[in-house]
Amino acid sequence: MDGFPVVCEEKVRYGDLDPFGHLNNTVFFQFFEQTRLAYMTRLGLYGANGRGSQNVILAETSCRFVAEGHYDDRVTCGARVLRLGNRSLEMEHRLERGGALMAEGRAALVWYDFEKKASAPLPEDLITRIRALELIAGRTL
Repeated sequence: MDGFPVVCEEKVRYGDLDPFGHLNNTVFFQFFEQTRLAYMTRLGLYGANGRGSQNVILAETSCRFVAEGHYDDRVTCGARVLRLGNRSLEMEHRLERGGALMAEGRAALVWYDFEKKASAPLPEDLITRIRALELIAGRTL
C-alpha cells in the first residue's frame, strides 16, 4: 500500500459480520486500531515497558465507508501520520481488499501525562521517530 509505512493484513471472520452477512461497521474501527497499534509499536511506544507515565491516547476517530466486506475476505489496512501538532497528532487509515478501497479513517491522538492527568507536549525524540518512519513510505512531515 503506497504511502503507508505500516500495513497489516487481516481476515474477516464469521464473528465480524452483522445480521446481514456484511462486515460490521465496528470492525472497520478494529482494523484501524490494530494497524494504529502496530504503528505505535514500531515507534517503541508499546511493549514490555507498558505505556509508561506518558503516551498517546485516542481523542477522536472517524470512518468513511466505501465498500462492504464479507466473510473470509482478506483485507489490508494502512496507517500513517498526517499532521504533527504541539500536543497531538492526526493519523489516517486506509482499508483495502485486493487493492480496492473499502474505507478511509482518521484518528486524533493526544500525548498524555497519566500522572498529571493532562495533555503534554509531544517529545522531540518521538517526533524524530515518526518522521523517520514516514520517510520509509517516501513521506515527509
